[in-house]
Amino acid sequence: MANGDKTSLRKAVTENMYSALKNEIKQRESMWSMVYWELVEPVVKIRTLRARLIGIDQNDLSKVFIQLTLEFLTRQL
Repeated sequence: MANGDKTSLRKAVTENMYSALKNEIKQRESMWSMVYWELVEPVVKIRTLRARLIGIDQNDLSKVFIQLTLEFLTRQL
């Protein structure tokens, strides 16, 4: 999603999710032509704020949704 590759994205998500993500990509592209950032120094600390695991199909444990919310403590330049 970060680079706007809709073909790979389409193969990886459901139809409803693809539609939502496609709209997010369009909105992002209309606001910024490009966003660039890089981590130039090691992360000082990473803290897990929230972690969720949601089963999509109770009969198939390989189909799950995982969401992590992380906080990165870094030195800003």
